[in-house]
Amino acid sequence: DLQKEEEYANGQRNGLSIEYDDEGEKILEGMYQNDQRQGIWEIRIGDIISKGKFAYGEKNGIWESTYLNGSKAFKGDYMGGKPNGTHTYYYQNGQIEHNEQWKSGKAVKNWNYYTENGSLKYSIYYKDGKENRIVAPSK
Repeated sequence: DLQKEEEYANGQRNGLSIEYDDEGEKILEGMYQNDQRQGIWEIRIGDIISKGKFAYGEKNGIWESTYLNGSKAFKGDYMGGKPNGTHTYYYQNGQIEHNEQWKSGKAVKNWNYYTENGSLKYSIYYKDGKENRIVAPSK
């Protein structure tokens, strides 16, 4: 069974690259330019499909992921391969599981974690890229 299709030029990956799992399902598709990932890529890991852009081999811009049933799994921004801004993860029922705050690859501010019904479980506060304290809502 075919596992991978790639285009080469001058000994480097250039052009379309597609990978398949053992059942023949596509798990990866994107373009290479001078042996680096470039442009829009789609990557399937388990029951999640992620789609976003690479620039010079690094994640760049908005990336979004969906569960195979079509509901949103993740949305976040990258700059030069580093997470930047708000990254939000979702349960399959559409509720927010947690959100993270990033600045140039460093964890900042507070990250909130929720139950599947949308209630706040706890928050983690970050300072200088390190976990500073965890706060659970008072009952």
